[in-house]
Amino acid sequence: MNHSQTPTDVRRPVLEVEDLSLRRVGSANPASLVQSVSFDVRHGECLALIGESGCGKTLTSMSVLGLLPSAISVAGGAVRLNGTDILGSSEAEYARIRGKSIGAIFQDPMSSLDPTMRIGDQIAESRRIHLGESRSDASRRAVELLDRVGITNAKSRLGSYPFELSGGMQQRVMIAAAIACEPDILIADEPTTALDVTVQAGVLDLLRTLQAELGLAVLLVTHDLGVVADFSDRLAVMYAGQIVERGATREVLDELPLHPYTKALSASVMQTARAHSILPTIPGRVPSADEMPLGCRFQKRCAFADPDRCSQPQEEVPVGHARTSRCVRVHEINNLEVLARA
Repeated sequence: MNHSQTPTDVRRPVLEVEDLSLRRVGSANPASLVQSVSFDVRHGECLALIGESGCGKTLTSMSVLGLLPSAISVAGGAVRLNGTDILGSSEAEYARIRGKSIGAIFQDPMSSLDPTMRIGDQIAESRRIHLGESRSDASRRAVELLDRVGITNAKSRLGSYPFELSGGMQQRVMIAAAIACEPDILIADEPTTALDVTVQAGVLDLLRTLQAELGLAVLLVTHDLGVVADFSDRLAVMYAGQIVERGATREVLDELPLHPYTKALSASVMQTARAHSILPTIPGRVPSADEMPLGCRFQKRCAFADPDRCSQPQEEVPVGHARTSRCVRVHEINNLEVLARA
């Protein structure tokens, strides 16, 4: 990271995704798989992109990294990193960006780390490629990074292979590799899902500390509302390839979810204070790529659906300061709920 940034640089978003649309190659459905997704992430903050499996959040993050599968094509939009549009860059250009300007942590460290390389070499490699450091300097920096992420006896661990480490230690190695060149933004895609609860808490504490120390912008991709509540500043809720609600995390999760999907998602989280209660579920499933409707994509699963109004394309409706909901009935639904509680 460039620590000589001016105040103007800091105020500008590190990452801006604008009207991003992704389409499945060969699909006859006019509705895009990911439809007009927009968000930004600034220095020192965490934006959580949340939703159930199949909602498009990982595809969105992979488009930022230039790692979309061959079956998915970009139908439109822009992805700006520090003001420069990188969407559609060549593989050589993406290779210069990944690791240096954008760090990435993935769900399963064992499948992301090279099993044939010692962990010290995997961390040092990024600094040698992007910063031109010598092997000895990069190795010395790798020791510092391992120590920074809480790996004990860091120097002696340089020669270890990934399979010799626990899952939590592997994830810490991935974090060390991701921040090796002090990137501007860190994309964390389900970074704690494969870990047990106590290890998960330690990894989140580590990420929080590193974010504060480095001024990192973080894009957190997850379905875990507990992680979102604990770590993010703002959130964008995705459903079937669209952002259906956005706002400050505390307002959305602690006060009042506005969109019917966010309400259902929040209600599906187990309430530990309610012993022997039945956990609510959301009926149905996320529509497949060839089933995406042109109207509200949540309509078939929504308890508040109005066949006439919800069959039309839905726009994001502003609701208060920096909050939106993609629901034509948002004011009506939430006014009714307020009256019912009075």
